[in-house]
Amino acid sequence: MMRRSSLFALILGGSLFMGSLLAATPAHADGLAVASADLPAEAKKALVKDVTAFKAAHPEMFDAVRDIPGIRPEVYKTLRNPQPIATLDLKRLGATALLPMLAALALDTPTVMLNEKEKTAYVVGLLEASGALRDARGGPVFTAIFESKNKPVEVLRAAAEAMGKLCTDSELGSLKKHTAASDTLRLHAVRGLGECRRKESAEHLATLLGSATDAATADAVADALGAVASTWAWKALGPKADATAKAVQAIAAKALVPAFAKHKDARSAVKKALRLVESPDAADLITAARASADADAKVALDALAKQLAPKTP
Repeated sequence: MMRRSSLFALILGGSLFMGSLLAATPAHADGLAVASADLPAEAKKALVKDVTAFKAAHPEMFDAVRDIPGIRPEVYKTLRNPQPIATLDLKRLGATALLPMLAALALDTPTVMLNEKEKTAYVVGLLEASGALRDARGGPVFTAIFESKNKPVEVLRAAAEAMGKLCTDSELGSLKKHTAASDTLRLHAVRGLGECRRKESAEHLATLLGSATDAATADAVADALGAVASTWAWKALGPKADATAKAVQAIAAKALVPAFAKHKDARSAVKKALRLVESPDAADLITAARASADADAKVALDALAKQLAPKTP
């Protein structure tokens, strides 16, 4: 009897020890948006290390990311527009929420009950809030989500924009690759390039606009060029960015004006982009485009010139 009791105690003690060991070891299997196995091995290893250390020191931040109110039906259904939204709640948590947000996306799905609409809103919010922090640790996560399959369009758009905001050589290369004409991610990649404040992004978008054969593509690329060359966006970066800003805006204007003449159905988007760019060369570019334009385009270009002309006091 004593031997049997000792054996039972030994087994029970071993089970408890293994249970505590397993409980102390993070699973790091699948996130809300992508499986951790889809991350590059080195990026996954580094992220797991950072997340584990941060969680040991700040477990409350993981709870805060999980418990945001905007995706809970008892909260959002009382709003005038009763749709789940997570971005504002997550942005309010600040930079200390970065690792918990990346973990939720790619390592450990938070234990919260969500329907598909709420899950999509949560993932979009996680991408938008973490992408806004422009931290390089997010790059592999954003790219893995963008290049994975069967994602809602809202998630693909948010992942592409997060990649564009970060826009190291890695994200820039991936976005450019996915602008190929046959790529199903093309328009999302174009949108991502619109967030990338680099000359290389503007050059690639200008090439895409020059080769566009349909109004839908021209419309999307014009929007992206307007975003990447936006005067107010570059001013926010301060005087140190002035030289790059002028180069990007010149590239955008030289591509946009001919596209205005060529793509009648995209003129609204092109005009909006030119207003954002505020190029001092716009008048000369319009004059040059007018020389080879047809009668309809000449009328439209003349109207554009008046609309873009500097306002006199």
